[in-house]
Amino acid sequence: MIESIAQATISKPIQIVFDYLSKLEIQTEYNSSVKKSEKILEPSAQYGLPQYKIEIDLGIFSMKEIYMVTESKSPTLLKAKCLGSNIQFEDVYELEEVTKDLTSLKITDRMELKGLLRWSEPLAHPILKTQMQENLNRLKKNLENH
Repeated sequence: MIESIAQATISKPIQIVFDYLSKLEIQTEYNSSVKKSEKILEPSAQYGLPQYKIEIDLGIFSMKEIYMVTESKSPTLLKAKCLGSNIQFEDVYELEEVTKDLTSLKITDRMELKGLLRWSEPLAHPILKTQMQENLNRLKKNLENH
């Protein structure tokens, strides 16, 4: 299993940051791995929360899967996961209000590659960690420039 953590302080109120993160269909604006994200109107039968069809390109392979919100506690916590045939991952977004106009954001990604891809985990980890921080930097810039 690969676990990556990225953190940033964003110069926006916590509710604005949470609302932006909750729109998972706009991940393509800041997440370089997500090529397409489309909200499925029906909530997840298992969790009663939204699901998204996503296309992801991780360099070593591409996939089209369902990405589902599993927990949402506005404005402090958002969890979503993907249970694909070659990969499983969960993203946890933890938000904390530093001041009225300053939010601390911590993103934890836990990924498990399956089959022969599992052997690439040691090589993939540093790449994914760097990419995750770059994605967070774009997210921060997008929020702070609007």
